[in-house]
Amino acid sequence: MPFRGTFVGSVRNRADLISSGTGQPNIDFDLVDDTGGTFACSVVGPHARYTRIKDNEKVVVYHAEADRKPSQMHL
Repeated sequence: MPFRGTFVGSVRNRADLISSGTGQPNIDFDLVDDTGGTFACSVVGPHARYTRIKDNEKVVVYHAEADRKPSQMHL
């Protein structure tokens, strides 16, 4: 089921910056909240270059959405 929301959590398992199929920067990571809930996240575009997306950094993710895979959010 598609959803959109704002989430707070810590970055875990951050992958290296790669290029998406369209040539845009892309980073994958897990977002872990205070209860241990985990979402797989994928950031495509200019936001993928943010230096705050690093392991163990607490972040707020605004306007995240899931449409194709309910367990993966697109930022």
